[in-house]
Amino acid sequence: MVKKRQIFTSALDRLKKEHEYYVEERKDVQNKIKRYNGGDEYEIRLLNEMFQEVEQTISCVESSIQEYISKLEKLDKNEQHAEKSYGL
Repeated sequence: MVKKRQIFTSALDRLKKEHEYYVEERKDVQNKIKRYNGGDEYEIRLLNEMFQEVEQTISCVESSIQEYISKLEKLDKNEQHAEKSYGL
């Protein structure tokens, strides 16, 4: 179970770093949209698509984070149950 905990914790840490990266990426795209001067419709369309992709990625990463948090909570419950059952 210790090995599982290490794997889940490591994955969770990686996902949190990935989340931070995409949050910064979202801010960058938002700033580009704010600075858009209205010259090229293609450019604003690309920026909006980038923003949507970043939003979707953030949502997926957040979902994965919740999944690993749930796995760690389940692991904790199983360990507590084992400790009570076997007097560890």
